Amino acid sequence: MGRAWRVTCVSPSKGWIGETPTCDPVFKLPSKTERSMTRSVKANLRLQAIVRHKYITASKCYFPPSPENGVRTCSRVAARFPGSGYDYQYVCTFSCNAGYQLDGPQQRSCPTNFGNKAAWTHSAPQCVKYAPNTESRWFEKNAGCPGLERPDSRTQISCEPSAVFGKLNCEASCPAEFLRVVGAPRLFECSKNMKHPRPIVPVCASGYCNKMKEPENGSVTCSQSELDGSICTVSCNSGFSLIGGDKYKCSKVSWIDLENNEKMRTEPNCVPEQLFSLGECNLRRSATTRIFGGSAASEKDFMLTIGYGEHFKCGAVMIAEQWAVTAAHCVQGAFSRIHVHHSTRNSKELGPEVAVDRIVTHPNFNRRSQHDIALIKLVEPLFSGDIVCLPQPEFNLPNGQIVQAYGYGKTSSKAGTHASGLQMGRIEYIPPSECGFIRKRFDHENLFCGMSPADTCDGDSGGPVLFRDGSSFKLIGIVSSGICESKNPGLYVRVSKFIPWIHETIFSDKQ
Repeated sequence: MGRAWRVTCVSPSKGWIGETPTCDPVFKLPSKTERSMTRSVKANLRLQAIVRHKYITASKCYFPPSPENGVRTCSRVAARFPGSGYDYQYVCTFSCNAGYQLDGPQQRSCPTNFGNKAAWTHSAPQCVKYAPNTESRWFEKNAGCPGLERPDSRTQISCEPSAVFGKLNCEASCPAEFLRVVGAPRLFECSKNMKHPRPIVPVCASGYCNKMKEPENGSVTCSQSELDGSICTVSCNSGFSLIGGDKYKCSKVSWIDLENNEKMRTEPNCVPEQLFSLGECNLRRSATTRIFGGSAASEKDFMLTIGYGEHFKCGAVMIAEQWAVTAAHCVQGAFSRIHVHHSTRNSKELGPEVAVDRIVTHPNFNRRSQHDIALIKLVEPLFSGDIVCLPQPEFNLPNGQIVQAYGYGKTSSKAGTHASGLQMGRIEYIPPSECGFIRKRFDHENLFCGMSPADTCDGDSGGPVLFRDGSSFKLIGIVSSGICESKNPGLYVRVSKFIPWIHETIFSDKQ
């Protein structure tokens, strides 16, 4: 049977008064026949008849009302009450609007928990407006929670009303010059009911720092352990270079990098030298041929190729025995359809496939040559390949410096003119500050431009742009976009802007 509401029109200005009518659904419970079918046929018939009679009127659960200044959400969940024939029940969860606390149960269910009545458990909750004046009887502003013992005057406790009436959400903290030294939670709940145990509060202390973590493939030696004034020196094993400062001083509770006299932001890392442009990352030979309209380059082992489905798509370059870098737009799509090859002869003969463990695309990639960079981790190290050097962070070149771009793309703007082998072209480096084509772009410092008759073309994306620095080749760019025989410059990812991200990705993977 439905429910009726009575509302009265007081006047045109005041409008209607009375409860606002709502039409709620009615939950259907199993009928007598349905319930009997869910019971085991081996059940005692006499007991079954009694159970049927007991539940013959239990067929509907009327939707419980929402609390004033609150909301409800209801759903059907699986549940079985032995002997009742019910294999599900309905559960409603209640919450209050901002500024109100829930006084009563957070959840109600129908049928009742024992399946013996088509009614909602508990009484209807209410949403009570949080009143600081009323709550001040038990909310001690100095301590934050009644009956809570603070270990010292430095411990700071701040509390806010919980979503549940009679409870507070509290946070313990220490002044900036102190550390929390007791293994107690920073966040805790405070109850109005004094019978509930009081939470443990951390102690605030000063004069020492957290222990400095020893980097992998490195060591830390400290003059006075973690005490105030102690100086720690970080060093790396042979074949590794240090990322971060090498000397830190404990000042009250913080480690200070003595190189720049600032607080330590990230812990120092020991990076393989080939990832820091210092190791054996030089190529065996340097070619002098061109990409667009040119002939084959002599270096091949540092290059990988990326296919999608059955077709060649892009290039990539090795920066470590198990890691390669490419353009982010080259690795978009289903992971299962992306395949990587080494010892590639040309875009038609991709060479042996290498297993890929995972692909990491820069989180800010937006498909418009912005942050167009990705890392590829191989399942097994590729020992046969050459490795190119990464530049130092913020590395830049003067305007007009000649650099070399590599790729398996087209050698002509005509259709079907892909290179017969790896191509290399010399292009002029144009810094981002000097290239008007990109200066209006967001984060244009992450790119640089290149101009030359030997231009990058379709299929060259993801390939490297190298700068010969003595006996080594530095990876200064990744081919991002370019059009054959275009008057506009080609766009290249400026790798030196992404060195911190590359290091973080590779070494967080090892933790």
